Amino acid sequence: MFCCDCTGGSKKLDPKTYSVEGLKKQKLQSDKIPEQRTQLEVSNTAIINDRFEFLGISADESVFKDVESKFGNRYIRNHFNYKEIEIAYETLGLIFVFDSYGETIRKIIIKPPFQAVTSRGITLGKSTIQEALDVYEKTMYRPGEWTERKLEEKPHLCLEYGYPRYFPPRSISFCAEKNPSLPRKSVDKTFYLHQKIQRIFIH
Repeated sequence: MFCCDCTGGSKKLDPKTYSVEGLKKQKLQSDKIPEQRTQLEVSNTAIINDRFEFLGISADESVFKDVESKFGNRYIRNHFNYKEIEIAYETLGLIFVFDSYGETIRKIIIKPPFQAVTSRGITLGKSTIQEALDVYEKTMYRPGEWTERKLEEKPHLCLEYGYPRYFPPRSISFCAEKNPSLPRKSVDKTFYLHQKIQRIFIH
């Protein structure tokens, strides 16, 4: 793991772009240190639409330069294998996994403090997985599926929905970290349905 050593001046940002309050302090520091890497400062809540896009970024269509121009270049770059590269904006709460050859986004992890809400009203960190099920189960072409995923090296239980008519097919998962005190084999879905959504996983 190592920090990408990019440098550059401030970028002109669309006033309609979104922000996280915690970045205000970082911006003041950046003003004092010109060579410090830039990072997007946003306000308001990003909306994830029914194509599972937000702020013009989508899996399997957007590329690395789209992400960097939107969110800045203050990130951590991780190489986990020869196929994929991870770009983590830890302060923002965004992680993008790229194809190492074409630099196309394959996976997106959204977590607090990033503020996100789906176009159907499901809010990261506030809505429960049960609320996501109630909203999406009746409207998605593919029924919800429970999947166990390892996100940021931690096991999560996720409720996944998708639109198979798009190519490649797109999916969105609403995830909560697994409780280590619960039995591993017989997962109590009722417990997780009442958990707040801790991660939104787009792929």
